[in-house]
Amino acid sequence: MKLNPFRKKTSGYYDAIKAKFDDTHRELDATQNELAKAQAEYHKENTSYQQIRDAASCYALSNTEKQSRQHKVVSECFNRVNQLESDVSQIQSRLQPLRRIVDAPQRYDETQATLLRLVDQRQIQSAEHNKTEALIAKVEKRAADVENRMAAETNAASRQMIDAEGDFVVPESLTRLEVELRLTHASMVNLQQQHEAVAVQNKELPAQIRDAERAFIHARAVIAEIELHEQLMPVMNLFARAAATRHQNSRRHEDEYKFNIEIPHELLESARSELAAEVPSA
Repeated sequence: MKLNPFRKKTSGYYDAIKAKFDDTHRELDATQNELAKAQAEYHKENTSYQQIRDAASCYALSNTEKQSRQHKVVSECFNRVNQLESDVSQIQSRLQPLRRIVDAPQRYDETQATLLRLVDQRQIQSAEHNKTEALIAKVEKRAADVENRMAAETNAASRQMIDAEGDFVVPESLTRLEVELRLTHASMVNLQQQHEAVAVQNKELPAQIRDAERAFIHARAVIAEIELHEQLMPVMNLFARAAATRHQNSRRHEDEYKFNIEIPHELLESARSELAAEVPSA
């Protein structure tokens, strides 16, 4: 599995961590199996002890030798369970930092894909928002035009009705305008609903994108750490030598397991620019 698109040749750091993780996970599985058996054994022996104690109580008998032996067995089973639970907890604590490295490539791919999807969604919804606003403006203009024409047609029809000596027939043009106006209002309602739905989605997206960016940046930081170790392992002896000699030369440097290196300003600025370019944006 590749770490990321920028990874070059490696020294096997990730593979070594993965192998250690697999070994530790197998150890955890085996210990958890032992724990399950021990818990079942404890439950069985404790049930037997309760039965022996209840029987002794029914017959008003004192603490029998059988009851004492069973109590000892139960105590041993209980101690075994406690020890295995402690072992499981310790193995899990060793597994967690390894899991952080092992899961990093998949986590990187997933967080990057999520961020890209959300950014694309923001672009699509922004375009939909603008399109809906343009349609609303167009329909509003058409509604105003229909209302003006309808007012004029209504006035004309009113005069015709007043002047008519016989039956009056509503002009077909006025009927068409009434239908068109109803359709225009219905279209406006639909467009307003679409506009509000997109607005709600657009309101939620910024927070989702910020969360996705944080998750991606965290995953990328672990990948960068892995890449650093991959490239540093071949020269780690030089770091060890420098740290050890510095410690021997000055005991004030108590921690000889660390050696700080100052990064040139221009390299750091360049790295920041590259990192910013890697984060998708609308």
